[in-house]
Amino acid sequence: MYVLRDYQKDSVTKGLEILNSPKARRELLVLPTGAGKSIVIAETVKNLNEPVVILQPSKELLEQNYSKFIDVGGEATIYSASAGIKEISKVTFATIGSIKKEVHNLKKLKVKKIIIDESHIGVKSGSQLRSFLKEVGITNVLGLTATPFALTSTLGGSELKMLTKIKGKLFNNICYVHQIKEMVGGNFWSPLEYRVVQQDDRFLKPNTSGSDYTEDSMTAFYKGNDIQTQIVDNVDYRLSEGARAILIFVPSINEAEILSGKINGSRFVSSLTHKKERDEIITGFKRGDIKVVINVGILTTGFDYPELDTIILARSTMSFALYYQMVGRGVRIHKDKNKTVVIDLSENFKLFGKVEDFTVEFIEGYGWALFNGDRLISNYPIEAKVRPTRKNIIDRYGPSTTKNIATNVDSSLGSTVLQFGKYRGNTLNDVFKKDKKYLVWMIENFTFNQNQKSLKNEISYLLNIS
Repeated sequence: MYVLRDYQKDSVTKGLEILNSPKARRELLVLPTGAGKSIVIAETVKNLNEPVVILQPSKELLEQNYSKFIDVGGEATIYSASAGIKEISKVTFATIGSIKKEVHNLKKLKVKKIIIDESHIGVKSGSQLRSFLKEVGITNVLGLTATPFALTSTLGGSELKMLTKIKGKLFNNICYVHQIKEMVGGNFWSPLEYRVVQQDDRFLKPNTSGSDYTEDSMTAFYKGNDIQTQIVDNVDYRLSEGARAILIFVPSINEAEILSGKINGSRFVSSLTHKKERDEIITGFKRGDIKVVINVGILTTGFDYPELDTIILARSTMSFALYYQMVGRGVRIHKDKNKTVVIDLSENFKLFGKVEDFTVEFIEGYGWALFNGDRLISNYPIEAKVRPTRKNIIDRYGPSTTKNIATNVDSSLGSTVLQFGKYRGNTLNDVFKKDKKYLVWMIENFTFNQNQKSLKNEISYLLNIS
């Protein structure tokens, strides 16, 4: 029997409000990794008196969510080829790749409500999920995620855009947020100890879309900094400190295989690992028979192992979502550990900092945003060093009770035509719309002369950093 935490009770209340609404609603619950989304789903479904389908992106997550629902006394079926079961009922836990073929039967059952776990996955316009929702005629959608944003690529690079602000958005609003810092303050997260090793990051190069580093540059970074030796040394040291379970993230299958040969008793998993072998490795890891597992892009979302006490980041990334998911594998509390050590050999900490410092906030007039401390992260070029602050956003968009510079500026701001550079002849507004990153580059690198002060101020205004 589970005793719901206060934020879990609030989440269930909000979730039922969305699903039971007579009006069509599509909203998100934002709950940090380790907050117990499966328990929230179970209690929500238990109190819902209509047919519902619960979607999740993997077999592992499906089995976890299904088990929690059964534990609270629910009755349900599973529809998933990867789980080896295909049954539809009033309450169906499913994976989208399988259930999408059952549109006719779901309409016959009059399914109008959908719950989507890890709802930041596959929600963009044109996805199989979006097609499925439309074909079945779903009216009410409740999404649960720890990361309510999507990485989008534009002409000017990549931005982490809030799901409520992406083009063709599925979710119109976030109905509830439980902040990471509240998990820490409530002792619901294992304390994280970051051990950061500075590397030479000149090897790392963004790919053409600016969404992450190229595979070649990650390999060059790994080899150029001799990360392999650093991993082996850190594994030995952590084991000498009494570490019981170490999870290592590396950039390639080749590196994982070589590394596994250098760490006695370790195993590695990747997309090429056979399902039976992967299950065997994970079971051995959780049982304590295997102390070190090397991972290539597998054990992130949905991997739940509270006893995990060490994470080694040797996979560099520009994606905050991936960084969060990797660190998040170690945040669950357990009676046999007093902290989780995060060893960063990847320069990820330099780019993102502590995950505990990130917040999802609503600012009137602006909408939902992701902040790292006081710095705006969402809907802004990923590589930008100079960023708007919370105060900048509130001053620009906030309620009339605060200073609102948007009402005290020349309405022609942004209409200035650039007289130089690759966008010569374009107005600043046009450049902002198609290549915001270029204006960020100007602020960070361009030397404005005395006659160009107004130009700098105008660009700063457009970027919300004035």
